[in-house]
Formats: sequence, structure tokens, C-alpha cells
Amino acid sequence: MPVSIEIFGVRGYVYDVIRSQLQENLDNAGIDYLIQDVQKIDEFIAEGLEGVPTVRVDHKKSFTKTENTTAQEIVNAVVEYVLLGQNVQYVVCPIDFSEHSLHAASWAFQFSRQLRMQLKLIHIFKPIAEGSYSLTVDITDTLLTLKSKITEIAKHLGTGRTPATTIEVGDPLQAIVRISKDPSTGLIIMGTQGTTQLSRRLFGTISAAVARHTYAPVLLVPPQVSFKKPKQIMIAFHEELVTNGVLNKLMDLNHPLHAHLQFVHVQEGIGNYHEISDRLMEKLTRHALPEFSFDVQEIQAETEPVLHALLAYAEEAQPDIIVFVTRHRNLIRRLLHPGLTQKMGAHLKWPLLVMRNA
Repeated sequence: MPVSIEIFGVRGYVYDVIRSQLQENLDNAGIDYLIQDVQKIDEFIAEGLEGVPTVRVDHKKSFTKTENTTAQEIVNAVVEYVLLGQNVQYVVCPIDFSEHSLHAASWAFQFSRQLRMQLKLIHIFKPIAEGSYSLTVDITDTLLTLKSKITEIAKHLGTGRTPATTIEVGDPLQAIVRISKDPSTGLIIMGTQGTTQLSRRLFGTISAAVARHTYAPVLLVPPQVSFKKPKQIMIAFHEELVTNGVLNKLMDLNHPLHAHLQFVHVQEGIGNYHEISDRLMEKLTRHALPEFSFDVQEIQAETEPVLHALLAYAEEAQPDIIVFVTRHRNLIRRLLHPGLTQKMGAHLKWPLLVMRNA
């Protein structure tokens, strides 16, 4: 059933801006809606409105333009309210204003539109005397400065709906893990450091820690990777993919993309590949053939590390994204081990999506 949007007011510049921006934002969000223009003064009086223009959603919640609010603020408030009622999920992108995190934000902006999710930029301020932060700076002024900075970044990401922005105070890892438990968090996207310090900053610090501990999928974006709509996604999986609900999450993410899914099982020694493959096929075709194409492969990693085997296979397959599926933190730690990745950090060519079962 479409969302009912009533706009009370007299046609003019502000009214038209609110209406056009509402249409654009709701269209970008994939929301089914119906707009009704209410322009008779006696109807304003009958509704007991505090002023006009006023936007009312589903005959319940009203948003009135005042001298202290802009048309864009009214639009943002209406859309946030609609999205909350529609249980819309967010792509959350933590940024620290570094070059690699801003690259991830640009990537997240484009990917969120492909996924038909909303983007939320978040900065977690840890009030300790390190880097550019100082304990001598008043924290209120600092937070206001950070809020202004992240708002400007959101405005300049691209055309379409401006991303939501949040500033939090606390430990970055703990804050991101908490956010990952929110049902509205569909995906977390984080940038990795430049190639010269990739193993030190990505593998063993905050990004890898987030991948190990969060409950939502985490996509790690290398700095040299330009965004393009994923057409082929390579999934490196173990039996957790067919014994838990992560397969459904993966298929939900791929639903708007219609990318080809290439399931790759890494066999270390003697294993049960055929059993896992049969169970995967059964789940994928249980009700009907999926709307996307897929295939299932096995590769061996008898003597070489798992990640080496995966990346060697990826060189041939040339996927747009590589996915790790596991519920074991120690396997993620092993996959992203600093000693293993130190020599190959400069050669990572693909975003890495870590999907972990709780």
C-alpha cells in the first residue's frame, strides 16, 4: 500500500521545492507513495495546522515549515519518518576524514543506491590526546566542528538523497559493533589504508577487528578500487553457508544487483565438498530457480595459505567483489593475518565482504 503524502500550502517557490525534493528522495529510496496537494485555505483551518507549508504522512505525522527550518530539513525529516515506518535498512560507513575513508564513503554512496538502501555516514570521536584531537579543546566545539564537516561531505557525495550523518563519542570498535546489532544496519562499508601501510592498518587493526566482531556484513574497500556495479561476486565459503541463515542475507543483498554468484569452496586436505555442494544447490533451488545465475567450484589449499589460494583463483575469475563466509573469528583472523598479507597488500584488487554468522 503506498505511503500517503499530503502537502498543505499555497503554490510557490518553497512549496514547489519541498514537493520536488520529496518526490526525488522517495523515488531514490524505492518507496511507493501517493502525493496529494491541499491548497484551499479553509482546509488548512479545518485541519488546525500551525502553519504552511505542512507535510502530513499517512494522516498521522505532520511536518511544518517554520522560519527556523529549511525546505531541505523538512524533506529530510519526512523521508526519515517514512523510511523508519518502512523498516528501511542502511549502509553504514564509518569515516575518520582520511583519504581512504572518504574513498570508501564515495564507494558506499554509489553501492547503497544499487542496493536500494540508505547511506549513513558516521564518525566516532574518541576524546583522547592523539592525532589531531587535543584534550585542551572544548568537546562541544569539537563535536560541532565535526558535525559541520561530516554534513559537508554528505552534501558533496553526489546527486540524489543526501546521506544521513551521525557523530558519536566513544571507542570506535565498540560503537561500530553496537551499531551492527541494530536491525536497520544492513551493511557496513569501511575503507582500507593505502598500500604502503595496508597490512599494518587494515590487517590487525580497526577494520579487521570490525570484520571479526560485528554482526552485520562488513565490506572492506581498498583505496585503488573504483566503483562499478557488481556483475560477478565470488563467495569463498565453508559449511556455515549451508547450516545457518547467512545464505539468505547474501541472496537479499544480491536481489537488486542480479550479479552472478560464484561459490568457491576452499578444500584443505580431505573434506566433504560434495555434501556441502549438494546442500547448497538444494537451498538455492528449494522453491524455484533463483533470479540470478550461479555456479559452485572447489579449489585446493593443501600447502598454501587459504587466502593465497583464493586470490590466485580470483586472478583468473576476475570478480567484482570477494566474499568470505564463516562464523569463526579465528578463521577471519587467519585469513587477514598480518604476516600473510604483508607481501600481497599492494596487490589486493577487490573489495572484501566478510559475512559472519553469530
